[in-house]
Amino acid sequence: MDYAQVLEFSFAWLKDRPLVKYAALYWAAIFGFFLLLGLTAYLLFMPLVSRLLAGDLLSLLELFLAPGWFITAFILFVVIAAFLYLLLILATLYIEALVLVRALRAAELPVAPFSLTRFVYLAFLYIVTFLAAFFSWFNKIFLSILASAAVLFVLSIVFIAARANLMGFFFLALSFLLFIVYCVVLIYNSLRLSQATAIFLTKGTGIVEAIKESWSLTQGRVLSIFLASLLVGVVGYIVVVLATLLVALVIAIPVFFALPMDPLARYNVAFTIGQVIAGFLVNPLWIFISMFSAAAIYKNLLVDSGQLAAQKPKKE
Repeated sequence: MDYAQVLEFSFAWLKDRPLVKYAALYWAAIFGFFLLLGLTAYLLFMPLVSRLLAGDLLSLLELFLAPGWFITAFILFVVIAAFLYLLLILATLYIEALVLVRALRAAELPVAPFSLTRFVYLAFLYIVTFLAAFFSWFNKIFLSILASAAVLFVLSIVFIAARANLMGFFFLALSFLLFIVYCVVLIYNSLRLSQATAIFLTKGTGIVEAIKESWSLTQGRVLSIFLASLLVGVVGYIVVVLATLLVALVIAIPVFFALPMDPLARYNVAFTIGQVIAGFLVNPLWIFISMFSAAAIYKNLLVDSGQLAAQKPKKE
């Protein structure tokens, strides 16, 4: 694994101006989510809002004393909010997939045709990959640890319900410790299956084939994948934090001087507003860094396995 090459290519997107449209898509998705969420809340709780704005405390109290309306509105809001959040997750995953496709092409790797249909399969790939990692599909010997943790957890509930609290908490502690141990296995499995997405996008394979090939490709290379990901993660985190602080300051300074408050309150409000807006604007940088580093790691693994001749990824 050429760690310097992976780190360098993780920032190759800086010279790829068309990526701005993917950032715009991300901003539009976030803005649309909060807009629809706010509109939903307003429509469902409009009687409450109108009475509150009018200062009609008596009718407001009467509204609260009619729990059927409020509970129905609240349940509807939760259901619609969950649906909108699911759409936001799918939109984010689609944007990430588009960026990864562009990163793989920038790394001079062949990419299979990508469409909404393939994205649906890709979404299922994410689910199957998670299940394969969580339940140790390829190394079922470790599944006994998870099964033991589950059995001990059930026993702890049984003993606590029977008022045998000492034994119950003892089994609960053992269950927790075993699950912590299994988390190490889960990380290992996740790293072994981390290349399934890149394989799926470049070779156009099926879901199961991509997962199996990822397990084969990463054999004996888990440590190098982990170190490369850690290196990019640390550097990327520093870059994103610095960029967020810079943008937050640029936004907070004019807000600070515009607010009619005492200096301390103005500072807190202005910096909070700056951080929220900056986080919204800067977050696409993390997507770009993650996807381009994923493409670089995948190409390095192909080179290390002899499936591809050594060649420095092209930065466009």
